[in-house]
Amino acid sequence: MRNSSINLNLFYRNLQRIFQRINNTVWKIFFVVLEITIEKFGARRRGTYFHGRVFRSVLADAKRHLKMMSDPAVPRLKLFTGEFRSVYLKDLFDVTYPIKETIEHLRGVMEWLRFACKVWCDEGCAAGYTILQGGKWLSPYPETTGYIIPTIWDWAKIADDGQDWKELARKLSLWEVEIQFPSGAVRQYYYDKTAKDESSPAVFNTGMVIFGLVRAYKETGEKVFYDAAVRAGDWLVNMQDDDGVWRRGDSTMPTNPLRTYHTRVAWSLAELWRESDDEKYKEAARRNLNWALTRQRENGFFDGAKFHIDENPLTHTIAYTIEGLLGAGFIFGEERYIEAAEMAAESAMLAYERMRFFPATFDENWHSDDGYSCLTGCAQFSVIWQKIYQQNADARFLNAALKINDFLKSTQWLDAQKPEIRGAVKGSHPIYGQYRGKYTDYSKFNYVNWAAKFFADALMLEIQNLERLGVK
Repeated sequence: MRNSSINLNLFYRNLQRIFQRINNTVWKIFFVVLEITIEKFGARRRGTYFHGRVFRSVLADAKRHLKMMSDPAVPRLKLFTGEFRSVYLKDLFDVTYPIKETIEHLRGVMEWLRFACKVWCDEGCAAGYTILQGGKWLSPYPETTGYIIPTIWDWAKIADDGQDWKELARKLSLWEVEIQFPSGAVRQYYYDKTAKDESSPAVFNTGMVIFGLVRAYKETGEKVFYDAAVRAGDWLVNMQDDDGVWRRGDSTMPTNPLRTYHTRVAWSLAELWRESDDEKYKEAARRNLNWALTRQRENGFFDGAKFHIDENPLTHTIAYTIEGLLGAGFIFGEERYIEAAEMAAESAMLAYERMRFFPATFDENWHSDDGYSCLTGCAQFSVIWQKIYQQNADARFLNAALKINDFLKSTQWLDAQKPEIRGAVKGSHPIYGQYRGKYTDYSKFNYVNWAAKFFADALMLEIQNLERLGVK
């Protein structure tokens, strides 16, 4: 009996291998036929985003897929079933989704964010949803939950069920207070209930949570949020070196030791200063911002605005850097910070206009050979350009923002059956990125909450700006 059981298991294992080989062979035959078709008839990527520009042919994407098929991780992806398969193939062939009224896209992304917050019973907002391993929600992310909180408060002002959203924002804020380290620091990466010590604090994450705590205090008047923000601010001040750089107490995952995108931490201290009137926060913020100005080149590019030392910066981290200077500049009324931010933002805008495409990364000359976009960075630059437009009335910035908003809308699947991806925003577009390096292909195969947050911010600004112009 035992021998027959062993033989049966062996038979099933061999059968499984045969089916795996058949599956891989079928896909290889499909792409061989695709390659022949493309070589015979030619191929041009279509869609509102590329505007007719031949940037990457379907053939190049097909070859990348063949490379992925040889990756040992691929058997775990389960990409080719149901709506996950649909997402993958639509991105492969550059099939876009219908662009609807802006409010519909905004409502869709906010409902997805609400779902992401409810997954963990209001214990933080899930970092996102991955289609790897058949699909699953990621753990709560303290950092991004922190700066999602102000977005929820903003949406609560215009949503039909505004009170529900206010209650959600307050619950998330209380969760941030609950998990804050006694020192005031916030942990790096995702939330882990088993991690009780303070061995993994993160400067950047702490700053991002300050945004949520300060806003919660403004909206509710509850001192628990103010006290938590002050603890976080004091810890940041203590961690800062005399030259304004944060070298201690930051996340160990990025390899870049001098992180210019910490200007966004300086911005959080500026917000805390405005609420507390404590000069030490203003002084610490200005020290970092002044240091960041020394990192800017004549063409607006910032050295060190990246996660990893051996990679070009993502538009995501370039935008972080600009956001920090712009936000703090507005609060302090310092033109040099605003001008530095505008110079970088304009350079990125001109590159976008020149390429008719917004790549995931830029080099120091604002050039890129990327074949994919970081959707978070796209949304962040839309916010930046619209804020600059509100400041200087230069219609070029609004025009660029509206165009990139339309692109983002075309990547959002509002009618998906699965609520895990309905209205969500991908990390990379195409969803599989470019598959070419250790750190590239930003958040591929994931829908992430920070992309959703910035997309929502961009859409709320679009509605606001067009209403001011009398456009419905």
